[in-house]
Amino acid sequence: MLKKIKGPDKVGRDAMYYADRQEFAYQQGAYNYLHSVAMLPRMATLGGYIRSFGITSVLDVGCGTGDLLASLDADTRYIGVDISATAIDAARQCYASRADTSFHVADFRQWQPADAAVDAVVWAGIGCAWTHKGRGGSAHDWLEILALAERPLKPDGYLLLELVSAHWPTLERLVAGRYEYETGCDIDCFQSEESAKRSIRVFKRKPAHAAIVADPPAKRAVISADAMLPLIELARGMGQMTDEATLNLGFGYLYYGLARLYQPATVVCIGSYRGFAPVCFALGLAENRRGQCYFIDPGKVDRHWHDPANIARLEQLFGLRGRWRHLHKTSQQVRDARDIPGPIDLLFIDGDHSYQGVKFDFDHFGAQVGAGGLILLHDSATTGKGFTSWEVKHFLEAEVDGRPEYEVLTLPLAAGLTLIRKRA
Repeated sequence: MLKKIKGPDKVGRDAMYYADRQEFAYQQGAYNYLHSVAMLPRMATLGGYIRSFGITSVLDVGCGTGDLLASLDADTRYIGVDISATAIDAARQCYASRADTSFHVADFRQWQPADAAVDAVVWAGIGCAWTHKGRGGSAHDWLEILALAERPLKPDGYLLLELVSAHWPTLERLVAGRYEYETGCDIDCFQSEESAKRSIRVFKRKPAHAAIVADPPAKRAVISADAMLPLIELARGMGQMTDEATLNLGFGYLYYGLARLYQPATVVCIGSYRGFAPVCFALGLAENRRGQCYFIDPGKVDRHWHDPANIARLEQLFGLRGRWRHLHKTSQQVRDARDIPGPIDLLFIDGDHSYQGVKFDFDHFGAQVGAGGLILLHDSATTGKGFTSWEVKHFLEAEVDGRPEYEVLTLPLAAGLTLIRKRA
């Protein structure tokens, strides 16, 4: 009877599901089973496809200890990236004498490719660890990795994807229509006790397809399908009427549409948790080829906006460079520093929801909105308590409703969105 190759123990397996525990997983030997003869067909098959398609340069995403190199020709240029220093140290020791080979310890979401463009990107071992939440996270996060992986890929380059077969139907739905399907296979590494059935697929980048918004703005009329899922992820749980199942951007269509219709020179967003609203506005400005979106958020809810890499990631993912600017300050600090020059054409308020907080933002920044300009207030149809008390509705009832200088429309959807137009 064939002896089975054991997988990781429970401690190691649990660590494998989370990006921030990959170093521990490698130290525990959780991935040792991948080096066994039982799992040899994975890399051998990938290497065979690389050779057959005449690929001479490869970026290996989540390269681990560089196992793919054993199946590549000696003159194939290779770049390996992995978050685990332990894995990269082992790879460097094993392949120290190999020419045209480099390894990088980095979170791939923050890694900036410096080498010349490559013929192919290999992403082997696609799973929960590549989602933001790890086990239980959304497979839609994989699209973010694919978008980043395309940065160093040549316009006619290849993507080789490898994963546990049970995950393939999910990934297949996500990448449908995104690439040209070349070939693939399913293999059963039946000697392994862990993740034995694997799927390998080879795609070619469509000639007209680049990163999410790489087409010239004048050629695009709507938000691309590739941008939908990453955008919806930014809005999750924030009352923006989005729906992942139907690719519905909810209020995002309104934000984007107003930017396109009004052609504002200056948009100011005060707060937005993970950046959904400012990204939607900035996408509209990118289409317009004019305008600037100032995004005010000091990161008081958590430390997400304390890391400049999170802004850089969104700029890269959605093509926003030059169309938005993050001000890592409170709205009071922005007011005091006079960071917003000139008049505001469109103001979005979604920061401090307390009565005084909303009043401050409305009074001080609303004063910069001229006749015909727009002011939007999110979470305007409900009350309660979140990070602060939700008193937007009370503020509007007491200080805005009925005033002749304003045209007011409240959409009583989700937590509400109020649109105010200043009369001439």
